[in-house]
Parts: sequence; structure tokens; C-alpha cells
Amino acid sequence: MALYDRSIGAELSVVEREMLFNDAYAHTGFVIHYSNDGTLFQLLASPFLENKEPDTIYFADSCTPPPEHIFAEVDVAYEKEIFNEKTGAHTTIKTIDGWKPFDPTPLAARRRILDPEEVVHHFTHLIRGEEETINQIATCSALYALSSPPGVTGTGGINTAVFGRKYQWSLFTDSMAVIPGEFRTLHSPYYYYLSARERKRQGDGSEEVSLAILKPRKTIADIPIEIGETAERTFLRGYKKTLQEENAVVTAYMLDSLLLKPEPSARAEQIITEAIYELRDDVKKAGRAPYNQNLGDAIPKLSASLARLHHNAEVGDELVKEGIGLLLDMHHRVTKLHGTPLKISDAYRLSGDARKLYFTLYETFGADYWIPSEDALAVVRLDPAEFETSIDSLCREGYCQRKTGFVKILEEYT
Repeated sequence: MALYDRSIGAELSVVEREMLFNDAYAHTGFVIHYSNDGTLFQLLASPFLENKEPDTIYFADSCTPPPEHIFAEVDVAYEKEIFNEKTGAHTTIKTIDGWKPFDPTPLAARRRILDPEEVVHHFTHLIRGEEETINQIATCSALYALSSPPGVTGTGGINTAVFGRKYQWSLFTDSMAVIPGEFRTLHSPYYYYLSARERKRQGDGSEEVSLAILKPRKTIADIPIEIGETAERTFLRGYKKTLQEENAVVTAYMLDSLLLKPEPSARAEQIITEAIYELRDDVKKAGRAPYNQNLGDAIPKLSASLARLHHNAEVGDELVKEGIGLLLDMHHRVTKLHGTPLKISDAYRLSGDARKLYFTLYETFGADYWIPSEDALAVVRLDPAEFETSIDSLCREGYCQRKTGFVKILEEYT
């Protein structure tokens, strides 16, 4: 079923149901401009559903119209109906005299159909194996499906390096049937790309880009998933139809999750910094790895994705700890099972600009201190594009941590 053609209650997210059926939100929704200047606009139940009132247009006559692609609550001054004699269509024009932004987060954070544990369990249905291993694979799969919000790295998303045989890869991709087909197109705000062949993919203006690649060599992965120790589960007749129905419910849960943009608490930020040190030391000491691990951004991303899984508006301490534990377990499993000639020292190298940036910021501001990005840019002789590329390199190798508008230099390896 198409994402924009859902109507059954179980297929709708909590936010969508509230927008459609709760009179308290009769004039609240996701703004789509109907005219170029935005004075005429429509309100959708969510970014993922067609207009909840297709025959209704809002008109900002005496006030500035709301920006496109935000949730807004409007004040309707009066309305009138227009009849088109040629088409026989009736259109209601609702004139507004004010509006305010609407935060759907409290609605999205409600869990009425599924618990987080049930979402994770859904990803165990197609595979069998040792219970702890299956649960970890399912959790990683859920985090990939729920993605990570933008803000930390500019573009959100979770990149996954998958290790296993072709038939096991097929089981993994089959479990991702919860991801709507519309999200697999380049122009989607939430872009997912799953491929057994490594190709460079970047969404066309996407807010979040999530790649899942089988045995990648170049892709920088936020988390690996080892599925080589799993087997295909056999089903009774009719069970796959039940799975398809459950897919729709998990998709609805996913759509609510994507509206959440969790931020770490102050305590969680400190734990993230400590976890990055732990991760990079662990990875570097291993000497070799079969894939390229994102060292600086992975833990913030995974923590935010876990917050989405739990429908939390904030990233808490325990979620950070769960994220680093899951990542280290998967990294150790992949490294143990897959020998590789790729030396860590060869995979992680700083460019000249990145080295210059690191030492300049270290000497100017010191380590473990949040530096405003504009201040960091002011003390180095790099143009903004070179600066961002160098920060990407530093974060990937665990020399830097970042959040929206700030960077933090980490101590050198000892």
C-alpha cells in the first residue's frame, strides 16, 4: 500500500489519527503551500499523508502565512464556499488572521499500539538463532529503520554495514518492508538505500539518509550488523500475511518516531564524550577491521535513534550506554568472524587540512570543550567547505565530537 493512501486506523500513526479525528486539531496540521507566495495553503495530517481536507484551502489575508513544511495551528476568522460550475466542485476557503507553530512531539511520544520491545521483536520474525544474538540484530535493524534526526551532522540517518551470506542479506532486506517505498526514492526527505553492491548514494536534499550495504569497503558505517550466525525461520501457512499486517502497524510507529528530534541531556552529552573515547580506543587497538567505523558521530546517532525507538523527546544516560554496548558487541562480533587485510591505521588517516584544524583548535581552545563553530572557523584559514570536510574527517576518526553549532576537540590517542 502506498504511504499516502492509508486509511485503516492501524495503518495511521498517532499524530495522523489525532489530526484527522480529534476536533481539538481541526485547524492544525502540516503546512503545504498552495500558492507560490504561501498566502494560500493546505494543512495535512502529517508529512506522510494526503490532505485531510482536500476541498479546503486556507487563506492568510491579514497576516504573514506560515512557512511550508512545519506543523501550525491557525486561527480561522471566517470561511466561505466557492462552487466551480465547470467541474461541479465545492471548495471551502478559510481565511485566517493568525497562526502559531505546533509541536507534534507530545502526540508522537504517545505509545498506544506497540511498545518498543514489540517493535524490536518484529525484526526477529524472519530469522532464528541464539536468542541474545537475534535480539541484538533486531535492535540494530530497528535503529536503522528508525534512522537518526539531523542536527548532529547536518544530515541525519544511520549507515549500516551488513555481514552475512546473500540469502541472509535477503532476510535482512525483507525485514525492512516496514520502510515505505516512497522513502526509497532520492527526493524523499527520509531516504533509505539498501544494496548488496556498494555505490555512492546521497539523497536529493534529504533530511536523513540511511544506507545499508552488504560488506562495504568504503562506506562509513555507524553500526555493523553480523547476520552470518542466523538461519531462516520457517512459517505455518498464512503467517506471512500476518507479518504483512504487522508491517503496517510498525510503519505507523516508525512515522511517529521520525517526527521526533531527540536531543541529549547535559549528563548524556558527557557520557557520549566518554563513550567516543572508549569506542575509538577499542577500535584502534583491534588493529584490523573489515569495515570503516564512524568513530565520532556513531554514538550520538545511535543514542538518538534509541530515543526514537522509545519515543523519548530526550536522549537519556541509559540510552547512550545501551548504544555503546550494542555497537561494541556488534563490532567485536564482526571483527572476530571476518578476517581482513585492512589495517586500522590505513583506514583512518587525517588529511593535511584536518591535521591543521585539529592542532589549531587544540592549541587555541584545548580539548573536551564545546567550541562555537563560527569561533572555530574564525581561527583557521579554511573556507567553510574545507572546514566542514575537515570536521567530517576528525569526527570519523574520533578526534572530534559535534552537535548543532558546536564542535569539541578530543584528546589525542595515547
